[in-house]
Amino acid sequence: MKYVHPDIVVGEAIPEIEPRIDAQVLAIVRKFVRLGYVFIPIYVVIAIGFVFIHPSIFVLIGTMLVGLSIWVALFVRYRESLKKMKKDEWCIPFVDGMKYRAVSAGIGISLLLPMMTDIGLSLIPLMGGVWILSSGFALIAVSRRGRQPGQISCDACSYPLVGLVLPCMCPECGVSVLEAQYTTYCPRIDFPWLSKFGVLLVFFGGMGLYFGFVRSDILYDVLPSPALKAMAITNDEAFERYTQNPMSAEESNELTESLIKWGQSNWLGSPQRDWLGGRKVAGKLTEDQIEAIMEGVPPILIAGPTVMRVGDETEISLESTELNTPGSSFAVFYFFRGFELGEDSTLYSGSKEYRWWKYLHEDLYRSGSVADDPSNRPFYLIKAEHPGEVVVRGRVVVVLTDIKDLLTFVWDEDGEGVFKNKPLWVRTIDLNHTIVIESASEGGEGG
Repeated sequence: MKYVHPDIVVGEAIPEIEPRIDAQVLAIVRKFVRLGYVFIPIYVVIAIGFVFIHPSIFVLIGTMLVGLSIWVALFVRYRESLKKMKKDEWCIPFVDGMKYRAVSAGIGISLLLPMMTDIGLSLIPLMGGVWILSSGFALIAVSRRGRQPGQISCDACSYPLVGLVLPCMCPECGVSVLEAQYTTYCPRIDFPWLSKFGVLLVFFGGMGLYFGFVRSDILYDVLPSPALKAMAITNDEAFERYTQNPMSAEESNELTESLIKWGQSNWLGSPQRDWLGGRKVAGKLTEDQIEAIMEGVPPILIAGPTVMRVGDETEISLESTELNTPGSSFAVFYFFRGFELGEDSTLYSGSKEYRWWKYLHEDLYRSGSVADDPSNRPFYLIKAEHPGEVVVRGRVVVVLTDIKDLLTFVWDEDGEGVFKNKPLWVRTIDLNHTIVIESASEGGEGG
C-alpha cells in the first residue's frame, strides 16, 4: 500500500521517523532545477536576439533544435531517477517538486520562442500566460491533493499520530485507525495560502492570454523602433505597425533593402509584398533594387532529347523552374521569337504575344493544374529525317513591366524585341539545344 511505513506495529506506539526522502532523487531534482534556472534565461536571450538580429528560417530551426537537444540531454541523463520520482516510490519535499515541474514546463515553452519570428510579440504573453495559468491550476490541485514526506499521520486528515498506539481514534477527525494501512508517511500538505496563490496565478495567466490573443498591438506600441523594424521583415503585425509611422526616405530605402534581401530566399508576408509592390508602381525602386529582386529569375532552357533516330518524332518546349519574386506586383512575362531548327530560318511556335513566366514550370503540366497549350508555353513537334546534328535555337525576352507596356512589344527585322516605352526591367536570352540524329540502323545496333 502506498506511503505505509514498514515499522508500524499494531499494539505498539507509533514512532517518530525521519521523513522518507530519497537523497539521490532529491539531489538530481535540485540539480535539474538549477540547470533549468541557467538554461532558460540564456536560451531566451539567445532566441530573442536571433529573432531580431537574423530572422532566418534556418536560424529559427537551428535555435529550436539546439534547445531541444539540451532539454532531451537533461532528461536522458536523469531519466531513471525522474521516473522513480514520478512513480512516487519515494516522496520529495513539495517545494522541490513544484520547482521541478515549473522548470520542466518553462524549458518546453521557451523552446517555442524562435517562432516569434513569424508569430510576433504576441507569442511572449501567450507562452507566459500558458505557463502561469498551468502553474496556477497546478497549485490549486496540489492544495487539495498534494503530499510531502513527514511524520506518520492519519491518512484521512493528515493529523500526526506519533506516540499513539494502534488501534486508535484520530484525535483530529475521529476516524478509527485500526491498522497501518490507515496511516501515511506522506501526509497532505497544509498550506492554506496555496490555493489563493493559485487563483492569483490563474488571473495573471488569463491576462497574458488576453494580451496575446486580443491586445497584442499594445506590445508593439512600447517596442523600440529598431526592434520593431527588425521584426517587421517577417511579422505582418509588426510590419503594419512600423509602416503606420512616417518614415524618412532613408528609412524607407533601408526597409526596402531588407525586404528584398529576405525575399530572395524566403517568402514575404502579404503586407510586405503589397508595400514593395506599391513602391514599384510609384517608381520608388532603384535599378539596383529591381535588379536584386529579379535575381530570382531562374535559367530557362529548351527541353527535349539530345539523341534521336531517323523517323522518331518528339516534342521540344521551353522550360524553367518556379520564379521567386515578391508577389503578383512583380509578375514576370516573356516573349518567345520561335524555334529555329538547324539551317531552317523558319520560326516555329513564336509570337509577339506575352506569356506568363510562371507557366514555364514543368510541374504545372505534370500535375495537370495548367493546360499544356501554346498560349501557356511554346512547344513544337519535330521529326528526325536525316542523320546528323541539329541545333535548335530560340530567343526569349524576359520583362518586368506594366501590362500596357507589354501591348506595345514587337519583333524587329533583326530579331530584337522592341518596346514603345522602356520596361522596368528586361533581359534578352539566346538559347541553344543540340540534338544528335542517328540512322535507324545505327540506333538499332546500339540497342
